[in-house]
Amino acid sequence: MKDHDTTLHVHPSSIRSASRGRREDDDLDRLNSAAEDLADLEAARTARAGIEAGEAPIPGEQVTAGLGLA
Repeated sequence: MKDHDTTLHVHPSSIRSASRGRREDDDLDRLNSAAEDLADLEAARTARAGIEAGEAPIPGEQVTAGLGLA
């Protein structure tokens, strides 16, 4: 008999856990943080590749306005 069953559904922006039994919140938080870091790294690599290919970078003011931070 198992202690607990856990299924993780991974999405670039979040990780959800559907589990039975005891869940380790700290481990889940670290996993979620690592997934977010990986998504950030992939986005940075894609942006850098675009710039190296001659694409114009997006101005910071446009990014902050698009995020509703301006």
